[in-house]
Amino acid sequence: LNNLTINYNGMNLGTAGAVNLGIRTRMKGEVVLKMDNDVIVHQSGWAEELEEVFKIDPSFGIVGLKRDDILQNPAHENELYRTTIKPINPTVTVELINDVMGTSTAYNPLLIDRVGYLNQLSDFYGFDDVLYSARSIAADFVNAFLPHIKISHIDTGGDNYCEWKKR
Repeated sequence: LNNLTINYNGMNLGTAGAVNLGIRTRMKGEVVLKMDNDVIVHQSGWAEELEEVFKIDPSFGIVGLKRDDILQNPAHENELYRTTIKPINPTVTVELINDVMGTSTAYNPLLIDRVGYLNQLSDFYGFDDVLYSARSIAADFVNAFLPHIKISHIDTGGDNYCEWKKR
């Protein structure tokens, strides 16, 4: 990463609104990285590795880091949660998936140019990551995790907002 821009908002724009603000400030051809504030990444170089996937294979639309509490895995009994491990070159292996949990995700600039910005179902929280994953697939892109980079979701939950998200 050569530079970093932080946008401070005077009000709650919602997840998609805030991410869209960042997308609007990107330079042409620039990968967009979205990261929630309640995550710990357990190794360095992860942002460069996300970006490298798009250089190796531009058919990837969204590549994310896989939280340690995610249900999706190659052996899951439900095909909606079943993933596929795939090497894309001798040193990089991805985990193919339908929808990428948006805790830490990178968006291919080709995807952004083709499908536009994020949308959400409500004013402040609305499964924008799942909707964008579906739009990525509809636009003939592939979505994946980088499974070897471990991240932890540190939101312990238990408050009314977390209960609302679960419902």
